[in-house]
Amino acid sequence: MKQKITAKQARYIKLGTVGNLEDVCLKDGTLRIDFFAVPHELGLKGDKEAIRQVYLSEGKTKGKATDFANQIHDFYHCGANTLWITMVHGKLWWCFAQDEVEFISNNPNGHQLTGSRLKRTVDGWHSTDLKGSALYLTNLNGMLTKTAGYRSTICTIRQEPLEYLLRTINGEAEPLIEEAHKAKTGILISIENLIKRLQPKEFELFVDLVFSRLGAHRTSAVGSTQKTIDIEMTLPLTGQRAFAQVKCSTNQQELNYYVKQMEERDEDFMFYVYHTSRYALECTSKKVKLVDVKELSQMTLKAGLLDWLLQKAG
Repeated sequence: MKQKITAKQARYIKLGTVGNLEDVCLKDGTLRIDFFAVPHELGLKGDKEAIRQVYLSEGKTKGKATDFANQIHDFYHCGANTLWITMVHGKLWWCFAQDEVEFISNNPNGHQLTGSRLKRTVDGWHSTDLKGSALYLTNLNGMLTKTAGYRSTICTIRQEPLEYLLRTINGEAEPLIEEAHKAKTGILISIENLIKRLQPKEFELFVDLVFSRLGAHRTSAVGSTQKTIDIEMTLPLTGQRAFAQVKCSTNQQELNYYVKQMEERDEDFMFYVYHTSRYALECTSKKVKLVDVKELSQMTLKAGLLDWLLQKAG
């Protein structure tokens, strides 16, 4: 793991008015802006009022002119301790930038894909946390991702989102989330113990309910009289045919028997569901899916069957 990052402030930057600078920035490790009207020397001086007057002379409202002046000032004068982020291609990207601002052009014609000026990142843009996990926007809290809806170029990340952002990049669990994960682990262990209390017929019914709640369509009665089948089913999303062999307690020899029987059938695959085995089971057949008590407990939560289990096993 890389050294933990810290930052006193952060800015979100939209790379181009309509994202036209995103790919070039991510590729060459730069931050680029489209503000062509402001002279480079004025940006270097950091005279917000003079910059504001440029936009007022173009007919911008007072509010818009002030907003543009603040953004350009941030681009030129946010220091090396500023964390920069953007949101592109479904991911959060982050970097630290060098202080120097390089002038490109004040003429937008022919420079739509280069911008008006740029800053270089310290070591490129990153789309993973420090543990190597991708920073997908779908996995991030809305208090941060809503920033992508900002209609202008640069905006400040406030204190609470900044703290969340730093934890996310450093791969640190949020205290509330960590507490919830611990509680979930305790619940899953309890579910495993409750499942093991079910009698054989109850266990078969329970497995049928789990698979049904998760989308499988049963095509035979629970506890089929066929030798190798307890539950026949189809999977609507794929159209595959499958069956489940359900065992409270089992062993490797028994599993091997059913795997051999499975190879002689024309279903797409078999679920071998059990809650107890003295030794870990092994199966190399691609047509067999082992479902032990740990996986079944996860499926129980997803299927919303905890209350049913509490009533039956209590």
